[in-house]
Amino acid sequence: MQNAETLNPEQVSELLRLGQTLSFAGQSRAEKYAWAQRLLVAWEYACQGKKERGISRAYPSQVTGLCVPQTARLIHQYGETGRVGLKPPLRHEFSRTYTDADIALLSGRPPGSRRSME
Repeated sequence: MQNAETLNPEQVSELLRLGQTLSFAGQSRAEKYAWAQRLLVAWEYACQGKKERGISRAYPSQVTGLCVPQTARLIHQYGETGRVGLKPPLRHEFSRTYTDADIALLSGRPPGSRRSME
């Protein structure tokens, strides 16, 4: 959405009150999160009162299509880290027991040699 950050909270509350449907041109989550961060920075979310913070929570969720709890989590992340972004996926990795040299010794090849495809 072009220049959505320039709207003041009164204009946004009027948009929300009228129930106009807003759409966001961003396709990926990263684009939506970047827009939400620009909005929070432009509106100085940390310095707002309770009424303005409520508007700041409802507006991004309506524009981006994210649910209100997800928007609340993004705002919480912004408050803690100063940025809104994707978190890397948490995947379990098993620790490695044997080194490449151990595997080469067990297979009967000298360490550092490559197996030929002949």
